Amino acid sequence: MPLAPEMIQVRSSNIREIGLAFFTSGVDPDPPAGAAGHLYVKFKSGKTYVFNNFPGTLWADFRNAASKGTYFRRQIRGKFAYSMKY
Repeated sequence: MPLAPEMIQVRSSNIREIGLAFFTSGVDPDPPAGAAGHLYVKFKSGKTYVFNNFPGTLWADFRNAASKGTYFRRQIRGKFAYSMKY
């Protein structure tokens, strides 16, 4: 299991912070090509979910999305196995 990543605060009505962790380094803001990691999403409710095998190529798209909630609903929710961290 990778180390928990450094979380980035985002502007969203439902999402508080996001982060991406890899097995190799724990934290990698610019993942290597073809890499997948664990996406951490902390909601304003206080719950943090970890999405497994999240492609590094989608990380920049999520980070830069105008609406994090819309991106999450369309591109992440229901498409990756996940667990609730805390």
